Amino acid sequence: MLGENARPAIADLERMLGDELPQTCVVAAEALVKLVPGHHALNVLIELYESHPVVKVRLHAIEALTHVGAAAAPVVERMRIATINTNDEYLLGAGIYAVLVLKGLYKPGIATVGDAGVALLRTLA
Repeated sequence: MLGENARPAIADLERMLGDELPQTCVVAAEALVKLVPGHHALNVLIELYESHPVVKVRLHAIEALTHVGAAAAPVVERMRIATINTNDEYLLGAGIYAVLVLKGLYKPGIATVGDAGVALLRTLA
């Protein structure tokens, strides 16, 4: 969402990682991961995806992980496992798509939902 123009706000974005609203944390973390290679905000995103109790927050986090692209490489395996273990169909579809995109394997028309998508993810271990 936020691009290079957010660079002067890095300190503010870092403070926002601790915001009480998880959506604010996701936006700040996505910007920081894009702006600062190796930033610990990547862990904020993956932890929100893995364990936040609200599905919409988890969906927002997986979308942010997809948008940061190659910067998410260190957590793709955690994304894969969390996706396999979800029982929410929206998270499942978004997670399969994200993992395939980040691994460079996504092709339009590939089975990315339900049992076929999970089976595909299991082969990527």
